[in-house]
Formats: sequence, structure tokens, C-alpha cells
Amino acid sequence: MRIHRVLVPVVAGIIVAGVLVTLTVALTRNTPNTSTAGAPVASREEVAALVALKNEAEALAIGNKLPDAHAKYRELFARAQGREIKDPAFWDLIERAKIDQDRIYVILLSQNDPARVLTPPLPSEIAAAQAAATRSTTMTASTTLRPPRRKVSSKLIRPTPNPPLPPRPRRQRAPSPSNR
Repeated sequence: MRIHRVLVPVVAGIIVAGVLVTLTVALTRNTPNTSTAGAPVASREEVAALVALKNEAEALAIGNKLPDAHAKYRELFARAQGREIKDPAFWDLIERAKIDQDRIYVILLSQNDPARVLTPPLPSEIAAAQAAATRSTTMTASTTLRPPRRKVSSKLIRPTPNPPLPPRPRRQRAPSPSNR
């Protein structure tokens, strides 16, 4: 009995110590992200250079030099490739550049595809189609409360007759025991 009193607390202490050591190792261990492991973080100068490239691409797009603008966006992505994105402004810059490059690509495709076979619809065409669909299916509610113009004739509505119920079977009284 004495061994039981000593052995149980010792085993419980060893188990608790093992759990604590495991938790400590798991929480203090720095596991690098495999997708960005070893990737350099973009410095402020690099981000400024990428912003300048995006501005050049936008200026080319405004000047209707779409192939050159698309090439500038490709150059921007080539420079940004392999950089770890930690700054939200850098993330936003890359996302907006992707969207702008996609729009320019769709416009370039639509210029070379007059039958619109390979070209997805332009964003303005999608918005116009959605607006037209909404207008044609949306009804405007009347703001005045008026009774209906025609009265519905009550002659049109015929009450359905209830079907006749089957006759109930009659109960026969059982002879009482006193009458026998």
C-alpha cells in the first residue's frame, strides 16, 4: 500500500512534465512558411519602384497604348515575383495591378476579336446587362391606396358541395344480464 501512495503522484508528475515540455517546444519553435521561406521582404525603395512602374503602365493605358501598358504590368510582376508581402499597401498595389492588367488584356482581346468569340465581356457590358435585367424584372410599387378597378364577380366562384357522408351503422343493444 505504501508503494501505491508514492508511485501514483510520481507517475502523474512525469506525465505533467512531459506535457509541459511538449507544449513549450511546440510554442517556441519558429516554423518558416514554406511558401515564402527564404524570400526577401520588399523594401520601401523596391515598393516605390513598383509604384512608379504601375504609374507608367496607367499613363500608357490612358494614352491608349494598351500593348505597352500590358508589357509594363508584366515587368512590374516580374520584379515583384519572389518577394514576401508583409505590407498591406504592397499587397494592395499588387492586387490592383492584377485587376488593371486583366482589364487591359480583355480590351486588347476584344479589339482583335470582332465576333466576340474568344473575348469575355467587358466590365461595362456586364454592368449594362445586369442593369437591363434588373429594370425588366423590377416593378414599381404604387404609392396610392385605391381599390381595384374591377369587382370580381362572385358568380365565378362556386362553392363546392360537400360529398354526402355514408350512413352510420346502428348499434344494437346487448341484452342486459338482468333480463335473461
